[in-house]
Amino acid sequence: MSSTSYACTHPGCGRFFSDASHLQHHEITHRDANIKCYGCHRYFTTYGGMIIHLEAGTCPSGIDVYDLNKSAARCFQWRKWIDKSYRSDLLYHVPIGQGEFPYKCPTCDAGLPKLSSLFMHVASPACAQTLNSWPITKLKRWLKNQHRGGLH
Repeated sequence: MSSTSYACTHPGCGRFFSDASHLQHHEITHRDANIKCYGCHRYFTTYGGMIIHLEAGTCPSGIDVYDLNKSAARCFQWRKWIDKSYRSDLLYHVPIGQGEFPYKCPTCDAGLPKLSSLFMHVASPACAQTLNSWPITKLKRWLKNQHRGGLH
């Protein structure tokens, strides 16, 4: 391999990647699935992956994208992660069209189309915000309290 390739160091893997970001994305596949779904007994390797599961409506609990959007818009600090022009759409289950960005990063103001996109963005090195810093921790705690055990 050339000096510009990046190797996965996980035992037995041996895969190489053309840049560090591809390697970083690949390394997620080696993580333990320790993030429990709010609505069922499944576990995920990333928080964003768990939110995608819920948004897709595949959780047996019945939680879906509209429930998550409404919960995110109901949180007291919604202005930190929702573009104000979309709040009523999120509260009243109005479908979000392609090319629309109702969510925003609280640190860099990047516009994002879905709640899962927000969580994946802050978990990436693209921004200084992280999953474990305020206000994202507030949103995570709020969502967990709203949806723990399924629909409320």
